[in-house]
Formats: sequence, structure tokens, C-alpha cells
Amino acid sequence: SQSALKAAKIDATSEIQEIKVMGDWAYMWTKLSVVITPPNGAAPTKRAGNTLSVLRRQAANWLIARDANMLTVVPK
Repeated sequence: SQSALKAAKIDATSEIQEIKVMGDWAYMWTKLSVVITPPNGAAPTKRAGNTLSVLRRQAANWLIARDANMLTVVPK
């Protein structure tokens, strides 16, 4: 449930592999690793994989227009 996830400890590491800017649009390919540790002492779950984000500039800010998250569970 969402309340259980809020109480969990979440550690994430990202490594940007590529960024390409084309005017007011950009994309970013990132390798992401996430470890979720439940508050009840259960074993942590690790997920890792690639993400691809499409960004759009509005005024002076970059906003995420689309995001594809391809994380999978890392075997123990």
C-alpha cells in the first residue's frame, strides 16, 4: 500500500548516460538503481535498469513531458 511505501527507506543512485537538447525539447538516458527497505525489518528489494526521460522547457524551467522507467528486480 502507499502508506507502507511512505514508511519505507528508499535509497537511489542515478548515472546520467546521455543528454541531448534540441531547442525547447531534450531527452535524458539514465541508469538507475533503487533499494527499498521496508520499516518492518523485512529484506530490502533492489531494482535497477534504464530510464528515458523527455523534457520540455517552459519559461526558464525544464519539465518532464514523458518518462519511461524500465527497472527490474535484481536477483539476490
